[in-house]
Amino acid sequence: MIGSLLDSFLTRRSASGRTGSALAGLSMRFIESTASSIRVLDSGSGKPCIVFVPDGPNVIEHYERLSELLAPDYRVVCFDMPGFGFSLPSSSYTHSLDQGARCGGCA
Repeated sequence: MIGSLLDSFLTRRSASGRTGSALAGLSMRFIESTASSIRVLDSGSGKPCIVFVPDGPNVIEHYERLSELLAPDYRVVCFDMPGFGFSLPSSSYTHSLDQGARCGGCA
């Protein structure tokens, strides 16, 4: 429990000094869940969907070029797991497999 509280505190403090995303022109939004405020890139089309969940330390920005190439033909959804990128974990998020699996259902 103390580990998840410390992780939540440290990531929020670290994020307070960050500037905007390089993908600001694309459809970026946050989805609130019990695990985190999850940052999601969604090209938002009605086309077949491809979902990317970067494995830390990679973040949404690492998929920028690939997302641009796929967007004309596919709906591209990419989200950072809690504790990575701008997705800040809640104080109860322990990075367990079960909690991580439930994050994908938030979108």
